[in-house]
Amino acid sequence: MQADAPLPDSTDESLMLLYADGDLSAFDVLYTRHEMAVWRFVFRSVRNQAVADDLMQDVWFAVARQAAGYVVTAKFKTWLFTIAHNRMVDHFRTAKNHTSLDTGDATDEDTALHESIAADSGFGPLRQLQSREQAAALIAAVEALPA
Repeated sequence: MQADAPLPDSTDESLMLLYADGDLSAFDVLYTRHEMAVWRFVFRSVRNQAVADDLMQDVWFAVARQAAGYVVTAKFKTWLFTIAHNRMVDHFRTAKNHTSLDTGDATDEDTALHESIAADSGFGPLRQLQSREQAAALIAAVEALPA
């Protein structure tokens, strides 16, 4: 552990390595830096504060559990948001209320599903269209998954 280097000026990757070596203050700095960005990322998908809070907690527990095996292969933020994404996927897979995607023709229900998955955008119609297309691609990819 580097006692001379101030933690707030350290890179995320070096902080994670310090945390893996047992420096708890490094985790505090990482959490403070990324807490709100991760929460917003999760909340945009689940649209429920309680669920977002639970998933946020799961994400940071996963960071703590995986710290010992952490190897810098990408930016820490990429690794962190991959964990968050995976927790959300797990959440949606295990959710009790599923929306059927088995209909062959596009219906109002399909359109509503695309709209609910697509991100709200303040960037205008082009961005909203892109978001709807991404939502449709996501639904198609999920439908292609084995049961």
